[in-house]
Amino acid sequence: MSTIHTLRRSFLLSVLSMALLLAMTSPIAHAETKPLTSAPPIEIMPFVNYTGYTYLQSSELQFTVSSSKLTVVDAITQTKSTVSELGAIVTLQRYTGSSWVDASTATTLSTTNNSYYSGSTSFTVTAGYYYRVKSIHYAKQGSVTESVTEYSDTVLVG
Repeated sequence: MSTIHTLRRSFLLSVLSMALLLAMTSPIAHAETKPLTSAPPIEIMPFVNYTGYTYLQSSELQFTVSSSKLTVVDAITQTKSTVSELGAIVTLQRYTGSSWVDASTATTLSTTNNSYYSGSTSFTVTAGYYYRVKSIHYAKQGSVTESVTEYSDTVLVG
């Protein structure tokens, strides 16, 4: 009877081990984020070094999403010389499946009497959607305002 008990126990342990192994390799265990919309079209981004402007020289836009669904946006605007104001107006956008819509109000990041600005802001996002950041980098000097629109990479939030 002891041998039968040992065989039953070994069999049950084997079955449980197989079930655990199958559960670990199932799609649920490795759940990838399923998009709630179709993927957005691939868009060509503008260059980060600008020609044809009197003041604007370059810009940079970084967009990261943390595990807590908090999005951090870092924007850099650089001019060729000191200007009275420079910065970036950033807006979080979400893809609906057919178009990009603003998912936040515009946030202005700026400084005065400088030729370089680096600023950041954060937004909360929802899993399953594609997001990007629209940034209008600008420089003001006297009555002249120059601006250029830049878009971040697209991110599917998990």
